[in-house]
Amino acid sequence: MTVLLTKDQQFISQLTEIILENLRDENFGVKELSGLSGISQSVLNHRLHTIIKKNTNEFVREVRLHKALELLQNEEMTAAEVAYCVGFSSPTYFNKCFHELFGYPPGKVEKKISESKESDNFSSNIPRLSEKKSSILSINTKINSILIITVIILLIAILIYLKIVNGKS
Repeated sequence: MTVLLTKDQQFISQLTEIILENLRDENFGVKELSGLSGISQSVLNHRLHTIIKKNTNEFVREVRLHKALELLQNEEMTAAEVAYCVGFSSPTYFNKCFHELFGYPPGKVEKKISESKESDNFSSNIPRLSEKKSSILSINTKINSILIITVIILLIAILIYLKIVNGKS
């Protein structure tokens, strides 16, 4: 039974990684995830529903929204900027989905970083655009590292499980 859960976790992790790699593409959906994962749309939808009780559209949307929450907590970005960064073409729809999932609007997310006082000078905000881009790249690198570590931990758990099972034989 543990091995089955591990396979499911690996499957979800792989799908999440594919979604995160295509995060900015607002047209990325079920068809694209199916193609990149090598699984038919119906099998993908059935397997996700079996594992997490959600359809593929809901899963893709929730991965996007969890990434949005992370960006809102850690970056100095508006909700609209985050909406576009995570593949929503409409900030209004993003706000609606965010509120439905987390129970509060994205504007109410508390920052984890220290808030710096913003200057009234418009030109002082121009350099921030390139800083945000590098911050997003840094976050994606961290997420990829976490996913790799998760896979390694799962593999170690499988090996331990198999060793225990073989030891009882």
